[in-house]
Amino acid sequence: MKRIVSWCLLMLPILFIIYPLWNLLTVSLGVSTMQQGISLTAYGQLLQDPQLPTVIQNTLYIAVVSTIASLFMGAMAAILTEKTDIPGRQGWRLVFILPVLLPSYVISIAWQHWAGPVGLVNGWLQHVLGTTIWNFAGIHEIVIVMAISHMPIAYLLVRSAINAIPGHLEDAARIAGARPVTVFTSVVLPLTVPALANAALLCFASALDNFGIPAFIGIPSGITVLSTLIYQKVIGLGNGQFEQAAALAVVTGLLSMIPVYFQGKIFHGPKYSREEGNREKRIYLMGKWKWLLVLLIGIWQGVTVIGPCIAMLLLSLAPAYGVPLTLGNLTFAHYISLWTETPVVAAGLKNSLLLALISTVVVLLLAWPLARRIVLAPSSLVTFLDGIAAVPYCLPGMVVGLAVLLTWIHPIPGTSFSLYGGMTILLLAYIPRFYTFGIRTWTTAWARFSLHMEEAGHVAGAGPMTVTRRITLPMFREEALGGGTLIFLLAFTELTLSSLLAGSQFPTLGVIVFSMETAGRALESAALGTVLTLLTLGLSAGVCKYLLDEKNSEEKETKI
Repeated sequence: MKRIVSWCLLMLPILFIIYPLWNLLTVSLGVSTMQQGISLTAYGQLLQDPQLPTVIQNTLYIAVVSTIASLFMGAMAAILTEKTDIPGRQGWRLVFILPVLLPSYVISIAWQHWAGPVGLVNGWLQHVLGTTIWNFAGIHEIVIVMAISHMPIAYLLVRSAINAIPGHLEDAARIAGARPVTVFTSVVLPLTVPALANAALLCFASALDNFGIPAFIGIPSGITVLSTLIYQKVIGLGNGQFEQAAALAVVTGLLSMIPVYFQGKIFHGPKYSREEGNREKRIYLMGKWKWLLVLLIGIWQGVTVIGPCIAMLLLSLAPAYGVPLTLGNLTFAHYISLWTETPVVAAGLKNSLLLALISTVVVLLLAWPLARRIVLAPSSLVTFLDGIAAVPYCLPGMVVGLAVLLTWIHPIPGTSFSLYGGMTILLLAYIPRFYTFGIRTWTTAWARFSLHMEEAGHVAGAGPMTVTRRITLPMFREEALGGGTLIFLLAFTELTLSSLLAGSQFPTLGVIVFSMETAGRALESAALGTVLTLLTLGLSAGVCKYLLDEKNSEEKETKI
C-alpha cells in the first residue's frame, strides 16, 4: 500500500504537467472545437499576421544581445570576486546577486525612474547641461534591463566553475614558468568554457521567458515580443484568438526548448557527487590596482542596480510625478494610500502570501519521493520523470499559463463551477512551474546524506515516519530553508502566470503593480515596488543570516 501511495505521489504532479500541455497542443490544432479533425488553421493565420516577423526579430535581438551582455558582466564579476584580492569580496558577492532577488518588473520600474524622461539621470543632465540625452523607452533599454536582471545567472555559474578548479593545476603552470596572465588564459578560462556556454543558454532561455520587462517597458513603447504577443492575443478575446495564442505558444515553447536541449548536451557529466575534492583556490594579487577595481565595481553597481532602486524610492516619496523631491515636500502619502485608499493592495498581499506559502509546502512535499529516488534509486523511469518535471520551468511562463488557462477555464463537467480567477487555478500553475526547484532542493540534500543514519534509526525500533521526522528532516534543514525561500520568493512576486490566471476577485501583487503601471499610477507603483524590494531583500537577508549562524555554530561544535 505504501508503495502504491508513493508512486501516486510521483505521478500526480506529472499528470498536472502533461495534461495542460497536451490540451494546449490540441487547442492549437483545432481538436478541442469538436467540429473537425486536426486543423492547421490557427498556424496559417499566425503566419499571415503581418507583425509576426517583427515580433520574432525583436525577441531574438533582445535575447541574443542581452545574453551576451549578461555573460560578459557575470563572467567579469565572477573573476573579480573569486580570482582577485579586491577588498570586500564577500560583500560584492551579495551585491552581484541582488538583481536575481528582485522581480524583473520591479527592476523595470526602477530603471524607468532612474533613466526615464523625468528620471534622476535626465533630471541631473537637464540641471547641469540644460538638455537630456536619453529617453529611456526602446528596445535597447529592454536589452539593458534584461541583461542586468539575468546577469546573476551567469555570475553564479561561472563562479561555481572557477571555485571548482583545483589549485594544483595553476601551480603546475606556474612551476613550468608561465606568467599569471598566461596561467589565467590557458588554464582558468578553458576550464570555465562549459559554465560559460551553460550560462549563455540559460540566459537566452530566461530572455525568451521574461514577460515583466517587455511588458513594463516594451508595451508602452509599442515594442512587442513573443511573450507579450501571446498575452495580447489572449486578452483580445477576438474570434479564434485562443487558437492563435495556443499556436503561438506552441511555437514559442519549441523555440525555448532549443537552448535546453543544447544545455543537456554540454552538461552531460554526473549530476550528483558524494565526495568533495580538494578545491583550494589561487588568488591573483592586484597590488595598487585593487582599489581602482573596487571604485569601478562601485560605479558599475551604483549605475546598474543601486541607483535605480534609490530612484524608485525617491519617486515614491515625491508629492507628484515630475516634481523634484526636497526635504520640504517629502511625503509618505503614497505608502499610506496603498493600504487606506487601495484595498486591493492588502488583498493582493494576503493572496500572494497565501499562494507562496501553499506552493512552497506542496512543492517540497510532492518533490520528496522523486528526489529520493533520483539519488538513491535511479532508473530510466525516474530520469524520465525528472525531465518531465523540469519542463514547466524550461518553457516560458506565458506558455505554461496559457496551457493551464485553456485546461481549466471552462466549468467542471456536470457543474457550473469554474476554477478561473481563483486561488486553485493559480496553484495548478504555480506548483508544476516550481516543482523542479523542490526536486533540486531535496536531491542536493539526499546527495550528502548517509543511509547509515536511517538504518540506525530503524535498528533502534523507529518507524519510517519517526526516522524522517527525527533524523532525516533535521539533517535537511539548511537545504529545505534555502530551497523553500527561493520557491516562496518566486511565487510571492510572480507576474507571468498571474497575468493570465488571476481574476479581479483574487488579485496578486504582481498583477496589481502591472495594473498600476498600465493605468499611469507611477507613484503608487513605485511605492509598491519599493515595498516588494524591502520584503524580498529582508527575507533573503534573514535566511542568509540564519544559515550563516548555523554554519558558524557547527564549526564551533566541531572545534570543541
